[in-house]
Amino acid sequence: MSVTAITEEIRHIAETRLRTLLDEQSSVYGALLSSIDGHRQASAMHKDLHTSKLAAMTSSVIALGESLAKEAEQSQCQFVIVQNRDGYIVTQRLGTNHALTVFATATVSLGMLLSTIRIAAEDLHHYLA
Repeated sequence: MSVTAITEEIRHIAETRLRTLLDEQSSVYGALLSSIDGHRQASAMHKDLHTSKLAAMTSSVIALGESLAKEAEQSQCQFVIVQNRDGYIVTQRLGTNHALTVFATATVSLGMLLSTIRIAAEDLHHYLA
């Protein structure tokens, strides 16, 4: 079990907020809240994605971003953005214990996507703090 496990009430609130994120951006087809140690906490998906694997990979991506920032003499990693031919996978750290990962098609504006994620992350962080 994750050391940063959330209650069922918080999971429900988080999943509602993640579904709202999907509704706000038609190009977004998935959103995942995970613990920094790689456990799935909540999700909303329009595609059948393996959220447990994605949560574990999110942990690794955040750790890699942290290491890169440190080596570049920069502070804590805030976003990790993976751009590929089919779209974007964006992970934003939420405090010290959680991360929000969003999956979007290539039709999305990256600036709008980052803004939408930032707002959702602030909303979620309120409940996770």
